[in-house]
Amino acid sequence: MGFALDEKSYEGEIITKVVEEVKQVLNRLSQTSLNPSECLGKSPHKHPKSQESSWGIEHRLKQLEEKLSLGFEETTRIIGVVGMPGIGKTTLARKLYEKLKNEFLNHVLIPDIHEISKEHGLDSLPTMLLEDLLNVKDPNIETLQDAHQPYKDQLLKTKVLLVFDNVTSRKQLDALLGNRDWIKQGSKIVIAKSDKSLLQSFVDYTYEVPRLTDRDALQHFIHYAFDNDQEGDHALNFSKLSKDFVRYTKGNPLALKILGAELLGQDETHWELTLAALAQQHKSPPGQSTTKMLHNVWRGSYDGLSQQQKDTLLDIACFRSLDETYITSLLDSDGLKNEVEDLVNKFMINIYAGKIEMHDSLYMLSKELGQEATATDGKGRHRLWHHHAITNVLEKNKGASNVRAIFLDLSDITRKMSFHSHAFAKMSYLRYLKIYSSQCPQECDRDIKLNFPEGLQLPLNEVRCLHWLKFPLKEVPQDFSPENLVDLKLPYSNIERVWEDNKEASKLKWVNLNHSRKLITLSGLGKAQNLQELNLEGCTALTTLHVDMENSSDASGQKPNGHFD
Repeated sequence: MGFALDEKSYEGEIITKVVEEVKQVLNRLSQTSLNPSECLGKSPHKHPKSQESSWGIEHRLKQLEEKLSLGFEETTRIIGVVGMPGIGKTTLARKLYEKLKNEFLNHVLIPDIHEISKEHGLDSLPTMLLEDLLNVKDPNIETLQDAHQPYKDQLLKTKVLLVFDNVTSRKQLDALLGNRDWIKQGSKIVIAKSDKSLLQSFVDYTYEVPRLTDRDALQHFIHYAFDNDQEGDHALNFSKLSKDFVRYTKGNPLALKILGAELLGQDETHWELTLAALAQQHKSPPGQSTTKMLHNVWRGSYDGLSQQQKDTLLDIACFRSLDETYITSLLDSDGLKNEVEDLVNKFMINIYAGKIEMHDSLYMLSKELGQEATATDGKGRHRLWHHHAITNVLEKNKGASNVRAIFLDLSDITRKMSFHSHAFAKMSYLRYLKIYSSQCPQECDRDIKLNFPEGLQLPLNEVRCLHWLKFPLKEVPQDFSPENLVDLKLPYSNIERVWEDNKEASKLKWVNLNHSRKLITLSGLGKAQNLQELNLEGCTALTTLHVDMENSSDASGQKPNGHFD
């Protein structure tokens, strides 16, 4: 676009022409429906592929068809399709619909039911269904419960194929299907959702979409990470890196697609830096995550959680891959054991070999969300991981009342630091305090890096987990209340006794004081009647257990397991 100007040109007319031309260009651009995210971080000639990958689809589609067709031809089947976010539930449901719809006179696919009901209300769901099934406009619906009754006779004449995607509540299913007496025998219904607990007693079978096999996951990733003419020889040069990305995503198709689109057209150095950023996410300071591209895999499911479920998920992220009994013991102080089961049903976590596991990309998101989390009660839910953020709070006390958890790796601290005695005094909602070293036991005997020359105040009563490597004082301060304490670890510390007097510690199950060479008595633990494990290895100054400790046992009557030097 250009205009020639000379001294005879009329400036107003030229400006008018320019404005009109710009309007036309902008109008054409607005009609192209460009996705802004597709224009970022790519070379000018590399765009994410519009053609979807089909790797792994056929096998899963065959499995789902088999479950849907079980029984006689005239058997009505309702199948639930469940799985973690990004696993391909929507894709699979749509593919199944496209494959089977021509076998039915009437068929309906309703996408993203959660968003439809959220925007238009539950009443809109049976309206959409009946409009599509009967080809009527504005069907007569008097009540939500009896929405199908005026058309029951007509509906019973024809078998139907119904596919409902992204169902998030039982109320949505009730609105769509009512009492189901209008469904003709031989109909097939598929319900895709992320919470398998909502389908109990409602469906004939629940199909859990499996992760992609290593082979399919690699091919799925290659489809998005390379141009069509590069998928052969060029992909071989990135073979190891490609497999590393596949391993990181654990066969999640959406995560692989997002990463592939991000890496398309980029050089090997960019690939290596992206992989390193994923692996070192826990070291990234707040607000500097380089992996936000994966957040969309989980963000919708996270936003749909209740406040208690969000708190539980973000707390679990603090103790990922640890024993289920241990984590639920920490959470049980709030009576939140059922929340763990809910998160399993929603595929946000899973329990494998007795340990609670979480997908790496969700773990990454949870740690980032945890740093700034808030709740409807106005209380902060901050979980701090980065040493700069932690030492800043300890030094300035700014935002201390919002801190829920501190996880400080002493190997990140390069010099000795001294703090005021009141550094923790305002952290009244602190639940998890862990000061550790990722280089221990190799360097456990190094000098103490955190010092409190004027003593230490710990007026805390919400703490469930207190871990402090090389605890610098002779005892835990008198103002600390262990009434909610479940796990106490003070290895390689200067303590001579745990705390003064016998304090109420009925929830305390695990105590580890190993290599606290100045420890001379356990008298303060006399009321820890449910203690299950006591580690005193290397406590060379301790010659005998306190009489109350010798008589203690847990609720099952078992003596605590001991580790002694």
